[in-house]
Amino acid sequence: MLSLSCLKIRIMKRELLTYFCLLCILVFSVVFFACGSDSGGGDDPEPPQSEKIILEFGFEPSVNVGLTTKLEGTFMEEAKVIAITTPLWLDNLNALKATFKAVGTVKVNGEEQVSGASVQDFTKEVIYTVTAQDGSVREYTILFRSPQTTGHDPVPVAADNRPSGFSDRNEKQAAYHKQRGLYRRRCCSLRSQ
Repeated sequence: MLSLSCLKIRIMKRELLTYFCLLCILVFSVVFFACGSDSGGGDDPEPPQSEKIILEFGFEPSVNVGLTTKLEGTFMEEAKVIAITTPLWLDNLNALKATFKAVGTVKVNGEEQVSGASVQDFTKEVIYTVTAQDGSVREYTILFRSPQTTGHDPVPVAADNRPSGFSDRNEKQAAYHKQRGLYRRRCCSLRSQ
């Protein structure tokens, strides 16, 4: 009989020790999670982010009529310039929709821009302003170089976007150059010799 009562006491001690450990863990958890918040009841708002950057910039054929290949910008981060260069003639250079990824709010002339939807005239430099959450800004100058903006002769292009011979489109391009004073004579350096 003595051994049976000793056994019951040992079991009770073990159960008591288990309950005590569970109680300690519970108290520790409540204290730890309750003290985790400095304000005593709510989460502190995070400070505004100061990051403001354009990560990607280009032009997709899916949102730009007449564009047959994707054009990607070349970033010159120190100068805050994004350059896009193509030897192809683009009929709608004054109404292109840029696709971009950015951290911050992107605006042109104070108007918020939507990637793949906002239309801009890229016949001249366009300044994209990126504003961070904290109000700081960074400006990017977009330089689009094509036969319309440089005055260089366009590359003749067939419907499948491969170089081809002369066509009606080339005549249209030549007329455009002549009209705007961009027409260049080839071999003009030979005539002066």
